Amino acid sequence: MRGAYFEPLGSDRYRATAHTIGPWSPAAQHGGPPSALLAMAVHQALAPSGLRLARVSVDLLGPVPVTELQVETEVLRSGRSVALVEARLIDGAKPVAVARGWALRPSPIPATAAPPRVTGPWPAPLDCERQWQDRTGTYLGSVEWRPVHGDLETPGPGAVWARRQVEVVAGHPTPPMAAALAVADVASGISGVVPFATWYAINVDLHVALQRDPVGEWLLIDAVSAIDPGGTGVCTSTLADADGPCGVSVQTLYVAPRPS
Repeated sequence: MRGAYFEPLGSDRYRATAHTIGPWSPAAQHGGPPSALLAMAVHQALAPSGLRLARVSVDLLGPVPVTELQVETEVLRSGRSVALVEARLIDGAKPVAVARGWALRPSPIPATAAPPRVTGPWPAPLDCERQWQDRTGTYLGSVEWRPVHGDLETPGPGAVWARRQVEVVAGHPTPPMAAALAVADVASGISGVVPFATWYAINVDLHVALQRDPVGEWLLIDAVSAIDPGGTGVCTSTLADADGPCGVSVQTLYVAPRPS
């Protein structure tokens, strides 16, 4: 790994690096890094319980600035079988993102009763001929992208393998849910219905549910977006690793023309 999205400052404070910068403004983060940071906070709060983090929903309350931020966590429900934790990302005294994570106690299913694992129709990452190159040092350049179909410029469904090149928090291991959230936010970008150059299609949230923890460095995002003439939309995607599908993501989209 060559760098990180956040540098820990102690007392649950973090400094965002240039790797977090998104496509809308050099002063605002891409949705992936702050979502991953909140997932790490939720994971840490749940660690003593032995429960598995199965779903995280992130609400982006506005642009997340590329600056020093505070993370606050609160256990909303604590139980032997399920738990719910909320994590908030604070800029000064203002919350800029809020995440809630449900954790479940693992209960292995006997092999005779377990459904067969479905494998995907996707080629392996290194079998994909194309590769998106971005050397700006911002978010898009922090991930190795191997598109299966579609691209960032042409409207329509898209699928891409993603492999992070940086840590989420410097010097700290990244748990599976945080790793998924770090790249899943790109789903609406790879499956845009309207041209990126002339339209906004901004997600106000990101929901990721994993039926199992993804394994390996690569995560596939296979995404489809749909919008209504009224200016709202939804992006849904399948998440997969080399063994097949492992989860889903959903984003709610605000769609509007860019100012001329």
